[in-house]
Amino acid sequence: MKRLILIRHAKSDWADPSLKDFDRPLNARGLRDAPKMSERLVIAHKSIDAIISSPAQRAKSTAAFFANVYLDKKLKVQFEPRIYDASIFQLFGIVTELDSELDTVILVGHNPGFSELTTYLCGVHIQMPTCAVAELVFEVDDWKLISANSGRLVGFDYPKKEI
Repeated sequence: MKRLILIRHAKSDWADPSLKDFDRPLNARGLRDAPKMSERLVIAHKSIDAIISSPAQRAKSTAAFFANVYLDKKLKVQFEPRIYDASIFQLFGIVTELDSELDTVILVGHNPGFSELTTYLCGVHIQMPTCAVAELVFEVDDWKLISANSGRLVGFDYPKKEI
């Protein structure tokens, strides 16, 4: 079984109009939500094999909060430039290229791609707010075997959700 956890970056700061989109940091809400959501995830999933993130500043910062809760595994965030501004099919390609030795992988990135990818893989339409976490499982032993509607959405969490 393969488990894919999609995390949309936390809320970013638009205060400095001179910054490129790629360089926008997290705002105060993002800095509050990312640690909260990472704590919720580590309670639900003690084991993660890899964290792969967009290299955009807001995604890198979000990924760092999630990596920090998995210190016991000494996970280092891997950066995949193709995640930034990726289409659904670019994201699908990234997922199907994952090493088959990895069973549980976190991807950190952006919308609309992450919401569209969730819909494509599970057939469940979801609009992911900032810092949302969608958990998908696939009854396969290799990421290459994943296809449209082959996954099940087994978890969906976001900062404003009451738990």
